[in-house]
Amino acid sequence: MAILDDNFDFEQDGKVYNIYNLPDGFVLKGYVDLSQKNLTELPDLSRVTVDGDFDCSENRLTSLKGAPQKVTGDFRCDHNQLTFLKGAPQKVGGYFWCQHNQLTTLEGAPQEVGGDFCCYGDSLSSLFGISKVGGEIKGSYLLIKEYDCRKSPDYGIYYADLVASAKYQSELSANKIRQKHEKWVKKDADTKAKHRAGYAAFKKKQAKERE
Repeated sequence: MAILDDNFDFEQDGKVYNIYNLPDGFVLKGYVDLSQKNLTELPDLSRVTVDGDFDCSENRLTSLKGAPQKVTGDFRCDHNQLTFLKGAPQKVGGYFWCQHNQLTTLEGAPQEVGGDFCCYGDSLSSLFGISKVGGEIKGSYLLIKEYDCRKSPDYGIYYADLVASAKYQSELSANKIRQKHEKWVKKDADTKAKHRAGYAAFKKKQAKERE
């Protein structure tokens, strides 16, 4: 079990490690408790796997940069100051808790969550951005109602019902249009940059010929 002391040292398999100095590919075993540590940022665990639960709740985090990208158990980042989920683990085997932050979007959410996805108590106007969820998606009652006509006592909706809803399909269409526009804007910018580079090279060649 990964038990952290005040220096962020822990013992595993008979050896002592520091969470700020782990090799790439390291597997942290057990419950990693970084909750209530007054953290403003996470240690860089982006190349580390957590075989167990990971808890960084009740800190002062504004970003999940450095979070492990695979957690086999639950992942808790609730009660922080997050406005987005970029940097979150891409795969969470258990529950994903991100409620009571300042989230206005779920962009960057995990691609796969085995249990419930809990985001109630945030300033969300959309559930778009959530990928495969094995349990329920739990948010504010009014937000869930926008996607689901059933009155759910626990304010939850299943992923299959979410993606089949009219609101989600509308958001999906709008997102495809946005991505297409962004792709066109990038292509146009790249074309203009090539033209500018070509013109600069032409002017440089002219200048050399005049010498």
